[in-house]
Amino acid sequence: MHAFEQLFVYQVRTVARVSATDLRPLGHKDQAWLTLITCRTYDEAGGRYLHRVVVQAVLVEVVEE
Repeated sequence: MHAFEQLFVYQVRTVARVSATDLRPLGHKDQAWLTLITCRTYDEAGGRYLHRVVVQAVLVEVVEE
């Protein structure tokens, strides 16, 4: 990720499919983590998504640009 004239390099550690109500992926981490969340499995009858795909990556390097 490029930000603030630096390159932040992350390493993906987990890719998981979770329930739409599962908040565990948003929990505290002791290291610098990046969490990407997207919706999956749309339920037309209920008008909502049933699952989320969660990708979590840990910061491994910061490079000055």
